[in-house]
Amino acid sequence: MLQNFLSRPSAVERAVVMLQKEFIDRILATPDDDAFGLLSLRIQKNWIPRALKTIPPEAFHPRPRIDSTVMLLTPRPARELPPYDDRLMDELMRKAFSQRRKQLKKQLPASPPWEGVAASLGLSPSARAEELNLSQWVELARVYDTNPLKDVAQSGDELFDIVDELNQVTGQGTRREIHEGSLRHRAVHIFLVNKHGAVLLQKRSLWKDRQPGKWDSSAAGHLDAGESYEEAAVRELKEELGVSGCGLQKIADFDAGENNGWEFISLYEGRYSGKVRFPAAEVDSVQWFTPEQIQAWVERRPQDFSPAFIPCWNAWLVANRKNHSNSNTYHDKP
Repeated sequence: MLQNFLSRPSAVERAVVMLQKEFIDRILATPDDDAFGLLSLRIQKNWIPRALKTIPPEAFHPRPRIDSTVMLLTPRPARELPPYDDRLMDELMRKAFSQRRKQLKKQLPASPPWEGVAASLGLSPSARAEELNLSQWVELARVYDTNPLKDVAQSGDELFDIVDELNQVTGQGTRREIHEGSLRHRAVHIFLVNKHGAVLLQKRSLWKDRQPGKWDSSAAGHLDAGESYEEAAVRELKEELGVSGCGLQKIADFDAGENNGWEFISLYEGRYSGKVRFPAAEVDSVQWFTPEQIQAWVERRPQDFSPAFIPCWNAWLVANRKNHSNSNTYHDKP
């Protein structure tokens, strides 16, 4: 139950749960406690747990043989931890705690060498999984993350084309200059649709300079100076999701305006059902949703999405309905 509701991404903003005291003790445990382990870290990396009250057996009927604990869970503050690949960290932890008495050096990737990694984290070369605290596990995941963009949310010095009201290039400027000056420029958005008809959305990294933590298209980004829209779409898919070889179809074009950050946008659709791997500083998390789920979400909580997403989504719906006019659904249901 906790895994379903509290794993990243989660819509929960505050949780109060009552469970067996022994189980709560495992969640609250620290490295100096025998109860500390995989469960502790999986909860603590995204949440701050706090025990509120112990409930004795006589409070219940029929009476159990164990004490219970009421626990409060609140989200860990934004940017308290550096960006890290959540799935990679979980893979490393799961492997290490599956044989928790083994030394870490025997269970981690061969590169970079463990001796240097241990020294950088202030650990003994013979350290075991339960000896590392949360911050050390985050740093360990960052060390073994091979994505070249793992630390790069965006650079203010990236060079983009500046365009006029007719989308004609008039010069170049840096990301910082263009955003601060509200100058017209170019961008792409891409929706990936899998074989079941579900659409992939990404939750933007909390380290982004604009719209951090908002939900957005599968991938999106600015055109580099001299780059075409299709070239940018292919590049953004590769950089943000590790996806390549995906045939793209243009869905719509949008004029630049204040509501979309003065971007001339081209929207593309691609069909893809494989795995995705994203840089931690660029993308917080991704999730497949049915079109019906997304539409209901947009109608009820438009504030959860980046401003450019909603017109892109509406255009995708229109194009999709036209392409499937003989069906009562957008695609085959998953």
